Amino acid sequence: MKQDDIHFIQFMHPGAEHRPGPDGKIGWNRGPHRRKFLQQSGRWLTGLGDQLPRRGDLHFWAEWEPQSELVRRLPSGDSNGPRFLFRPTFCHPDRLQGLQNTDPFVFGESFYYCVCQQRGVMKRLAAGSVILFGSCRKDAFVLDTVFVVQDWVTHDRRSYRTLDIPDVYRAAGLGPLHAGQSSCSPNPGALRLYRGATHGNPCHGMYSFFPCLPAAESSGFGRPAIRLPGVISDSLRQGLKAGKAVTLDRAMELWLSVVKQVREQKLRLGVFAELPSRGEADRSSRS
Repeated sequence: MKQDDIHFIQFMHPGAEHRPGPDGKIGWNRGPHRRKFLQQSGRWLTGLGDQLPRRGDLHFWAEWEPQSELVRRLPSGDSNGPRFLFRPTFCHPDRLQGLQNTDPFVFGESFYYCVCQQRGVMKRLAAGSVILFGSCRKDAFVLDTVFVVQDWVTHDRRSYRTLDIPDVYRAAGLGPLHAGQSSCSPNPGALRLYRGATHGNPCHGMYSFFPCLPAAESSGFGRPAIRLPGVISDSLRQGLKAGKAVTLDRAMELWLSVVKQVREQKLRLGVFAELPSRGEADRSSRS
């Protein structure tokens, strides 16, 4: 078995935006993955010098495939900007078959990444590896999540029910995957559930975050473009770019460059978003 190594990875996922239904709500997604521009209570940093995160409502881009409610429509002057602002909600479905899972998951005390494109080096990431989750928009790589690997456990159809993880994540992230209908992994056997390093528990000074703005300062924003010549490809539209293993010092250097570029685009570092509250069973999600 090959050893785990530190990697710095450009990870592409679909960048299209979810649209609300006529009533302003979205049920659990059964179609292709998309992004949502969300409002949720959380914590953020203005920069690396912050010791204590600020608290309040945040605006940020993320994958959230369970239910959402429209907060308001947004001006569409920027073609890379959002048209809708959603608040994530969560109603446990009667059945999980056919539902899209959320991956990566940025809510609660830890970020998680469990399956998508998990093959090759993605199943051998050492602590200190950095994954940039984003999309290609206007021939540029735009970022929604920075995931710094802290540690991992294996998961399968039996073990995922007993893992020490939030129940909302068990249903939103792992449940649809192990119900046997995931488009991300048709054979979700021996997989790793990676847990992200946090601002309170960093990995060699690095931590996971999502670009954000305090709600009071935001009328919507496009995902920040990140440029790292030789490391990130502006033309990559799907798949991932992992390259060769890197040293810890190199991973830290690249992570710091990403932080700097996010801040230069006048965005903050979101380090925590509250778990969406759990409601009654969602009978509309029956298969």
